[in-house]
Amino acid sequence: MGGRSTAALDGFPLHIIMSGSFDEMMRRTRGNLEVLHKRLLALGYRFSNPESALLEPDAEVEASIAFLEENIGKVPLALSSFYRVVGCVDFTGGHPEWEGCEYPDPIVVDPVAYSVSEAQEFLELESPNDYTISNSGIFRIPIAPDYYHKEDVSGGLWYGIEVPNENEDPELLEEWHHTTFVGYLRLCFEWGGFPGLGRDETRHSWPLATLKEGLDAI
Repeated sequence: MGGRSTAALDGFPLHIIMSGSFDEMMRRTRGNLEVLHKRLLALGYRFSNPESALLEPDAEVEASIAFLEENIGKVPLALSSFYRVVGCVDFTGGHPEWEGCEYPDPIVVDPVAYSVSEAQEFLELESPNDYTISNSGIFRIPIAPDYYHKEDVSGGLWYGIEVPNENEDPELLEEWHHTTFVGYLRLCFEWGGFPGLGRDETRHSWPLATLKEGLDAI
């Protein structure tokens, strides 16, 4: 980093600098999701929940994050920034003419309200040992159903993030790529919103090139 850049950062706490970086990343994420949403609609994709396929942050987002941090622990910046800048996304659904991929694993990031509801249930437990989601007893924020449940097939545990968590880009547990939250978003955009297409790269008829054309790197 050159002298000018270093000087520009003097006096700013590291978490403020990192927060700004994640916010910019999530602005690009939001832009990509808006592009994908429009493309999918134009191509005739049928969203399972069209009214909530892509929602902006609600008025309670700051209060919800504060509740989690005050009662559970530190929420990683990558996730809190997503909640604040993007909101939530649910691209589950299908297209009658797109074939060859049984489990496309569409991008989903649940609303922060789901995390608050899960946390409230967690706080009512008599002991962390009663928390059946994790053997460690550490609370998990729900991020998305697994790729089976997204197709209404019984599967495994939902993708989640442990909190409290000091990693600003934390591991996304149960996700089959074994990556972080930001890594998951990048994989989703690499595959036009549907990372499961990577399992059937040469056999599916999905318009992958059209879906991912011109998406911003994050």
